[in-house]
Amino acid sequence: MWRDYYLIGKIHALNENYQNAFPLLMKAKQLVNYHQLKDHEHYAELILTICKVYYQTGNYREAYTLTR
Repeated sequence: MWRDYYLIGKIHALNENYQNAFPLLMKAKQLVNYHQLKDHEHYAELILTICKVYYQTGNYREAYTLTR
């Protein structure tokens, strides 16, 4: 289910609609069970997309702390 939120949020982010992208991406991050993932590639892309949204909206500190 988290991937659905991620994909829709990523579409909004690609269209530079950050106000709609951010809540969807954060919901995806909240729903994911990191320890049960078999493939971490999509989770890594989720985190990268959230960082890009933070960066594009001027929240540089949040983008930096999320990648740490």
